[in-house]
Amino acid sequence: MIKSEIEYETSKASAKQFERALDELDDMAELDSLAKVRRRAIQSLHSELNAQISEYEHLVGISMEKKISNFGVKVFCSYCHSNESSRQAMEKHFAVLKNNQQIKLWSDRQIVAGQKWSEKIRKELDDSDIVVFLISSEFLNSEACIDEWYYAKQLEKTKSTRIIPIILSECAWNDFDTMGEYQALPEKGKPIAKWDDKDSAWVDIYRGIKVVIEDIRTTFTLKNEFKNHLSEIEF
Repeated sequence: MIKSEIEYETSKASAKQFERALDELDDMAELDSLAKVRRRAIQSLHSELNAQISEYEHLVGISMEKKISNFGVKVFCSYCHSNESSRQAMEKHFAVLKNNQQIKLWSDRQIVAGQKWSEKIRKELDDSDIVVFLISSEFLNSEACIDEWYYAKQLEKTKSTRIIPIILSECAWNDFDTMGEYQALPEKGKPIAKWDDKDSAWVDIYRGIKVVIEDIRTTFTLKNEFKNHLSEIEF
């Protein structure tokens, strides 16, 4: 039974060699008795090896599905500290996603004593699948927030990081850089502040984020951390 990726790759190479040997024997006009015995032996080995390869691929597929189902999509929250109450509201409404291990939500409130702000923020941005921006006039007036926006756009090009603006209040967000090109939340970019029921606005955002999470899962690309998890699987 194949138990590692190295054995898997070696087996795949051996299977190809068997296929070539069988093709060569099949090209011969007539096979003597010794060649026929050799062909049957190779065919038997080839069939057994292919069965082991298929079993390994099946087990890896099942394990990968289990890992993906428990592997939370990393969401980075970029916001201005003046909008702390909105960040807290978002975290409250995303609680179900967190509890279901569908997302791992991070904000700078998780930076602990002794960590360097800029380095930690860049690392978390690098590791994120989604960057949500809580947009307000305060955000657009914050140099730190603007830096995070431009850095996230670089990650969008290099790592396919998803960018999602969440509009908190009326501001000139459509005129800032290329932000107006992105599908914003809530629906149609209507600011949360203009909703009669703020909870309804957050539920709309929740649903929009959930769609993105499901899309990421169906177009999952292995990252180094996930590969490390996969390498630890025992068969």
